[in-house]
Amino acid sequence: MPIHDTAADLLQDTFLRALVAFDPVQPPSHLPAWLYRIATNLALNTLRRRRRWRWLPFQTDAVAVGFEGAVVQSQLIRNCLAQLRPKEAETLLLYEYVGLTSVEIAKLTGEKPSTVRVRLSRASTRFCRFYDQESQP
Repeated sequence: MPIHDTAADLLQDTFLRALVAFDPVQPPSHLPAWLYRIATNLALNTLRRRRRWRWLPFQTDAVAVGFEGAVVQSQLIRNCLAQLRPKEAETLLLYEYVGLTSVEIAKLTGEKPSTVRVRLSRASTRFCRFYDQESQP
C-alpha cells in the first residue's frame, strides 16, 4: 500500500476515534495535543503491525533467517530509549525512525525549532552514551 494511502487511512482513523471518544460535556483541555496523541498511537501501532509481518517468509521452502540478533538489538534500543525522558525519546523517534525534520517536529509539538534541535542533540548524545554502556559486556 502506498504511503499516501496509509497516511490518508490513518488520518481518517484518527478523526473517527476522536469522534467516538469526544465527550462534549467535558472536552479535552488541549484538543490539538489530544488529537496528536491519537494520531501518534495509531501510527506507531501501524508501524509495529507492519514490522511484525515483514519477517515472515513468503515461500514455504525458503530457509528462515535467524532473528535472535535482531531481537537482542531491538531490546537494547528499547532499553536505551526507556532511559531517555519521554519528550527526548519522542523527538528522537520522530527524527530517526519517522524521518521528520526538526522544523516538522516543532510544528507537530507546537514548540520552537531551536528547542527541538537542542532536545534532539541532547537525546542523541544521551542515547549514544546509554547504548555504549548497555552494549559493553
